[in-house]
Amino acid sequence: MPATFRVPRRPSRPAVENAVASAPLPVAVEPFADDLLAGANAIAKFIFGRGAHARRAHTAIRQGLPVFRIGNRLFARKSAISLWIAAQEHNATTR
Repeated sequence: MPATFRVPRRPSRPAVENAVASAPLPVAVEPFADDLLAGANAIAKFIFGRGAHARRAHTAIRQGLPVFRIGNRLFARKSAISLWIAAQEHNATTR
């Protein structure tokens, strides 16, 4: 007798809708290119203002600033940096 193959059931529609409804929403919905900072200089300028050097971005990265690399180039999302700063502020006020 051949072995039977069971196709897994798809989740019911309400289960899918509940999962989508409970998923966290992004803070701001922007096109990805508008939310992207390329290079340590751009990251430093976004966080510290005009005239900031890349070294300040590298210091923040060592402290946990969320970045990713493609090759040797650093990239960060403005929204992720904003959330990281908000978390840093929250941690500083709850101590």
